[in-house]
Amino acid sequence: MGKLEDELRSLGFQKNRAANWTRKHDIVQIVRSSERPKLRVMWREYWKDFLAIIFDYSEADGPICIVPTSVLFNSPFISEKRKDQAYVNSGYYWSQLFNIEDSLAQLVLSFENRWDILGGNRGETAVWQAFSQRSATTLPLKAVIKRSEPVAVKVIVDKEPEFSGMLKAFRNNHLLHLYCDLMEELRERNIVRSGGNPVSDYGEKIVAERMNLKLSMGSNKGYDAIDENTANRYQIKSIRLTKHNGTSSKQLGIIRNLDQKLFDYLVAVIFDEFLEPKEIWQIPFDVIPKYSKFSEHQNGHILILAGDILQEETVKKLL
Repeated sequence: MGKLEDELRSLGFQKNRAANWTRKHDIVQIVRSSERPKLRVMWREYWKDFLAIIFDYSEADGPICIVPTSVLFNSPFISEKRKDQAYVNSGYYWSQLFNIEDSLAQLVLSFENRWDILGGNRGETAVWQAFSQRSATTLPLKAVIKRSEPVAVKVIVDKEPEFSGMLKAFRNNHLLHLYCDLMEELRERNIVRSGGNPVSDYGEKIVAERMNLKLSMGSNKGYDAIDENTANRYQIKSIRLTKHNGTSSKQLGIIRNLDQKLFDYLVAVIFDEFLEPKEIWQIPFDVIPKYSKFSEHQNGHILILAGDILQEETVKKLL
């Protein structure tokens, strides 16, 4: 049993038929090639509904590349190939040898050891570039491609791909699983305290560390942290500004039971789109009734962190 098959079995895949492995509704296709110094890239049109195509160049002493089908089939080369009558006549099947520096070869190589696409751990990756053609005629594949500056191709491989682009390679159920795994990992690293919205938990963590506060247990009503030296109670509200809620929208979460004065200070954390804290404000309790508005629909007070409230002498900007 080869290394590739062992890895697939460890990820819950079973061999269905030659070079085809399944896991519930997921299907991956294996393409093997021992040719060198060029890379063979092969596909069939119906594979586009699979999760990924695994290009195994290990027999040529090369890498194993796990390429999401959505990325491969949306590449410029294959998009243009669909217009080719020869491709149509072939039954929408294509197999071709590419030079290492070609854009499609670079695209495939950029997914070296991307086992995380199948739910595993992401392996080491490298940036690849061809040696001279003279060296390529005598050296094995791993000598033909080296870690160096990237060649000038359409696919940029000299930096980590943008997350927004990479996530489009995943199906809906995989994104949901990824989110759950991410929240569990953040919890184990003590970045968040629950499996819910990370913005709230992360804001509490930042404030507690910055102000040397002790975070309260979830059962404490009305406040999130306490200063053990002064006994002051702090309710912490966090918001993340995005292109969807408007970068000027600073409405905090609902403040409930304001009449019971369950906290002494409200601390508001304003995050940017990438969860970098941009502003932190400390607001005494007595200021809040003056600037907040009760909402019967939400059964609590709404406070917008903008305007005159920020000019109050007792309101402090901590960041």
